[in-house]
Amino acid sequence: MTIGKLTSSDLERLVLSQLERNRPETMNLPGIGDDVAYIDFGDNILVLSTDPITGATKNAGSIAVHVACNDIAAGGGEPLAIMLTLLAPPEVTEDQIKEVVHQAREAARELRVDIVGGHTEVTTAVTRIILSTTVIGRAIKVMRGPQLGDAIVMTKLIGLEGTAIIAHDMPEMTDYLTPAEMAQAAEMGRQLSVLEDSQVALKYDIHAMHDITEGGLIGALCEVVFHKDFGVEFDYEQLQIAPVTQKIADYYDIDPLQLISSGSMIISLPPQEADALVQDLERAGITAARIGRYVEDKGAIMIKDGQKIAVEPKKGDELYRVIP
Repeated sequence: MTIGKLTSSDLERLVLSQLERNRPETMNLPGIGDDVAYIDFGDNILVLSTDPITGATKNAGSIAVHVACNDIAAGGGEPLAIMLTLLAPPEVTEDQIKEVVHQAREAARELRVDIVGGHTEVTTAVTRIILSTTVIGRAIKVMRGPQLGDAIVMTKLIGLEGTAIIAHDMPEMTDYLTPAEMAQAAEMGRQLSVLEDSQVALKYDIHAMHDITEGGLIGALCEVVFHKDFGVEFDYEQLQIAPVTQKIADYYDIDPLQLISSGSMIISLPPQEADALVQDLERAGITAARIGRYVEDKGAIMIKDGQKIAVEPKKGDELYRVIP
């Protein structure tokens, strides 16, 4: 099978179609584009999410915490606690394990969440350190999904996480990128949290938030409309693509719109509120733009140079064409 997340159709056919609800407290079963589960305890609604880190190597501990907490934030929740599983190959050193845990601890401290448990194991089943993070949070608002006619606001930059990982992990980038570009890519790696984005957005009548992970922007947009009877249209000219991201994409001949972008999110809300949200995000120091809307015709359409171009996600994130 292709490396990376299962395609939406494969995930539906092989996994989701087999699952069923067995408890009344469970508010939602897993679905395409749904990254969190809501559990109703009466006075409080618990929100849960889990994520593995398989593509990054040098900053995996920090990325693991940020990415999993992002799902909680995008699901309208406040992350509280983390369970961290670490699987390492036999050649791992003690210092490597300590460094990963140190990175995770520092990220947890930054986000004000606690690492409360997990599992650590050395096994021949993996060839490099693999992390899987489960986050427990409290729901502030339950997301019900985008509505036809909603505007789409995107925060931060295209390919945010992928740019940081490639620049940091691939040795040839040291010679290809200038010192200033390497510094910019490193700074992008420090912008992987969407908690503040979510806090600003929750002041509005938002219908959905979705962090842009594997598959990039195109993957995220296609996921959120996979089971909808409508589609999505977005304007290429409104997208924020850093020059260093485009330079990396040109070097490896990859599409930045399909490059993992944890730290960025798409927010769906009534069109009359979109411009005010963009202004509030900008005031908070978060780059944002109104990039598109949900339309009657199914599928995903990109408007570029006045042309409407149908787009669809590739099998696997562009990162896996670069990282060995």
